[in-house]
Amino acid sequence: MAQGSATRRVIAPTIAMAVVLSGTAITINLATGWMNNLWAWLGVVLLTAATAAVSYWLYKAQDQAQPASVERSVTGDVSNSTVIIGDGNQVQR
Repeated sequence: MAQGSATRRVIAPTIAMAVVLSGTAITINLATGWMNNLWAWLGVVLLTAATAAVSYWLYKAQDQAQPASVERSVTGDVSNSTVIIGDGNQVQR
């Protein structure tokens, strides 16, 4: 899988979140049905922690996907709706 591919950035985290949330919902359903089953409630706690971990993974992936900000300043002549920037490029307004 290529670094930064759509599968790595979008599809895998989305599927992971769907699987963990579905598992959490099923486990909560079972735990409420088996009120005194410690293993079912432990599963709820563990899957809730897994949900938090996957959410953090999604947050970090989104943070890394943000483009770097580019700052430019005008160092050339500004006239007639054309800006000539420092590297000689012309930008029309």
